[in-house]
Amino acid sequence: MDPYKILGVERSNTCKEIERIAKKKMMDLHPDKGGNSDDFVIFLRAYQILSDPEKRQRYDETGIFDDKKEPTPEDAAILNLMQLFGATLDTALQNDQFDPSRLCIFSLIKDNLKNQAIQINTMINGFNKQLSKINTFLSKLDTDQQFVLDIVKHKEIELSQQLIKVKKALEINAMMLDLLKNSKTKDLITNSYSINFNNFGGTTSTSTF
Repeated sequence: MDPYKILGVERSNTCKEIERIAKKKMMDLHPDKGGNSDDFVIFLRAYQILSDPEKRQRYDETGIFDDKKEPTPEDAAILNLMQLFGATLDTALQNDQFDPSRLCIFSLIKDNLKNQAIQINTMINGFNKQLSKINTFLSKLDTDQQFVLDIVKHKEIELSQQLIKVKKALEINAMMLDLLKNSKTKDLITNSYSINFNNFGGTTSTSTF
């Protein structure tokens, strides 16, 4: 697949022009606006390539584009950030004391992610303690107690699988926090929602967030 065709832009367009052209399509494809999530992932991936001069040059030289609909960890991190942005904004708008000139949505998201990381680490510690107890139990279990052995081992497998998922969540959480340091990520998220804070007496600059 050709990212230029996916975004509906020309190779002669500058990165800034591509950002402007893609903005409207991004709004239409956004899952929160009824768009298909798979199509949005592909569109987002194409946008990330062509709106970044270095990534765009790499694509132009190699022609390599990952068109798999399965989200990469970075895709998942950005999609999660978009969902958090929408949820945080909705909460702010429902607040009677809402003041967009002082609202820092990305700061709120950052605090939320840090709290999530603490909760995830607590879960990881809990799983590790349970697995440690199971290993101790298995080491003391007689080999002739096969029925009990099978049940405990099954429980061990279940816990190990859950631990992998939780560690994956922690990895994406860390990636989200890292992405928030990038101003282009913030622009990408706000563009996908087409936020105009002038309607609330604020500004469209991402510094507002």
